[in-house]
Amino acid sequence: DGSKVLVGPEEAGDEPFLIASRCPGTVVAVGADRYRLGRWVLAQFPLTCLVLDDGFQHLALHRDVDLLLVDASCPEGLQDLLPAGYLREPLSGAARATALVLTRVDPGTRPELVLDRLREATGRNPQPILVQFQPGSLIDPLTDTVEDLARLRQQRVLAFSGVANPASFRRTLEGQGSWVLDEMVFPDHHAYSASDVGMIRTRAQACGTDLIVTTEKDAVKIRSLLTSDDRIRAVRLLTVFLDGHNRFQELLTG
Repeated sequence: DGSKVLVGPEEAGDEPFLIASRCPGTVVAVGADRYRLGRWVLAQFPLTCLVLDDGFQHLALHRDVDLLLVDASCPEGLQDLLPAGYLREPLSGAARATALVLTRVDPGTRPELVLDRLREATGRNPQPILVQFQPGSLIDPLTDTVEDLARLRQQRVLAFSGVANPASFRRTLEGQGSWVLDEMVFPDHHAYSASDVGMIRTRAQACGTDLIVTTEKDAVKIRSLLTSDDRIRAVRLLTVFLDGHNRFQELLTG
């Protein structure tokens, strides 16, 4: 409600809970009917701006700015509609976007492949805002203590995650100098059980790891299942603008 987080990730969902935790002073609301939810929020709080997460296909709602995020590390995902690919609608729909935000523009990616496909599908020449997600620190899920990322260097690690792009998470750990001895991949938005955490502990012990590492989104869901003996840390990511930061700010404040 802008002053405290009222429910946990089990009820709110992992991403809304993490947003509410990381953005103090921001009202975060979850509901199936976005219109009714938005009207309810506006009746409770004197807000001047609402951000609709994951709303590009939510055409029933008016928007002043429509930001479309596209993953630069996965150009093949733009070839087909679900379930064969990742697209929820034909790629030509990208023409509706006010601006294109190209994410995961990391060394070795080829963003020009993504831009070529978008140019061909929309008949427009996108001038994308370029973004990287860079690791910033480690978090102890039990205490929320922030630790230096250097702790990952030359550590034998078991990695586990339930995110859409687990390969990107593994690359992040290896980029920090970790030796990933084992990796456990769960479905995106996975609801962890005590059995899952027990299996993670067993696998980590079997391969002799120094540390178990996960994403911050996964960490909020396992906190109640951990003990003080667990050597589990979460990587906190930072959003770094490579190009277009001023334009991004102008879009949100103009």
